[in-house]
Amino acid sequence: MTSGLRRGIEINVDRPGNDIVTVDLADPIPEDCQTRCESNPSCRAWSLVTKPSGLLGGDVNRCSLKSSVSEAKPTVGVFSGRRGMFSF
Repeated sequence: MTSGLRRGIEINVDRPGNDIVTVDLADPIPEDCQTRCESNPSCRAWSLVTKPSGLLGGDVNRCSLKSSVSEAKPTVGVFSGRRGMFSF
């Protein structure tokens, strides 16, 4: 597992719970999920679970916008971030 931070994107990190909106994405592009959070005034954090991670059925890329920032949990194949960290 490799973890890190790139342009405000936490790699291999989940921020579970507090979902306000969940959207299935055709492509696993973390910046798409990040942009959705930045565009939603209620969003404080986000997580993108990618197909290869095998989570949530493993058949979709799922972007979840969060109402609050939960504790980071190391999880392979998941990208997360906090609102306002877009160009960190």
